[in-house]
Amino acid sequence: MRDCPICQHSQGVKTVERFAGGEFFECSSCGLHYANTETGNLTQYYREIWSEGHLGQRPYEEKMRAALEPARLEGLLREIPRYSWAVSQFRRLSRGASVLDVGCGEGGLLWAARKLGLEPHGCDLSPGAVDLARRLVGDDAVYLGTILDLPCEAQKFDCIVALEVLEHLPEVRPFVERMTWLLKPGGILLLTTPNRNRVFAVAKRALGRPHSNTDYPPHHFTRWSTAVLGGLLGEYYQDVRVGSLRYYFHHAVGRVLSYPIHAATFGRMGQSLCARAGRPRIAR
Repeated sequence: MRDCPICQHSQGVKTVERFAGGEFFECSSCGLHYANTETGNLTQYYREIWSEGHLGQRPYEEKMRAALEPARLEGLLREIPRYSWAVSQFRRLSRGASVLDVGCGEGGLLWAARKLGLEPHGCDLSPGAVDLARRLVGDDAVYLGTILDLPCEAQKFDCIVALEVLEHLPEVRPFVERMTWLLKPGGILLLTTPNRNRVFAVAKRALGRPHSNTDYPPHHFTRWSTAVLGGLLGEYYQDVRVGSLRYYFHHAVGRVLSYPIHAATFGRMGQSLCARAGRPRIAR
């Protein structure tokens, strides 16, 4: 039995869902939902998901096309809520501020940061994604590898952003600690992750149906609530704000409907959680 990746607690865990190859546990101490399963070769998995066919995952195909067409990329940054939220946070930074995008993918956010007069840096595990990002912002700005491998000194960045990355990691504490170590004392962390209490996920659980096919290993290893995410970040930062972002639908009608759906749940059951954290607590 695998221990909780936040608190290493293993007693009294509850099985909340079984799937082929494992189950999701709920930690009785911190409340995280985490997969009890083998992690497999994640480097190979992400190499393939950014290659031809994308393992059948449409969002990766869409982002790859956008990286080659500026107009399409502008549209994604404007229409996808997590991207537009991150860009709105970038606008609050001073011109010339250094930004690190962890799991930068095709480099759309790096491109947006540069257009706003910021200094973009990125890292990603996939060679295919890194190639695309380097086309947008230059070879020196994007590192092939994880944030744990990134050859940087402490307190280098004014802002670190990690959109929909946390849920992909079997172990989360080394990731959060490394980001905090790389931030300048007055820097901010911007993070999003799927909301396990999003409207349609809650409905599926109530009906005994599985989550979307991406919400399982080897794609997702953890599922987060506002309280769990805020609790983890609160251990490292004094100033933490967690909210949720409305759903993104590919169809125009769905995008219009996403606003009343979000309002009907008082903004608490959106597709993704979004967190802004500052004023680190831990010793450097």
